[in-house]
Amino acid sequence: MIGTGLYTIGEVATFTQIPVRQVRRRLRGYRSGNRIYPPPWSGRPN
Repeated sequence: MIGTGLYTIGEVATFTQIPVRQVRRRLRGYRSGNRIYPPPWSGRPN
């Protein structure tokens, strides 16, 4: 899981060759123009 102990944001960025800022933005959700991109999941696993 990303950010919960398996991989850090920095490791994900390195593995995928995507900038850290963009990885973090996608994981937190964002808005682009009039389109909303929610985070891929919410909360922490049980």
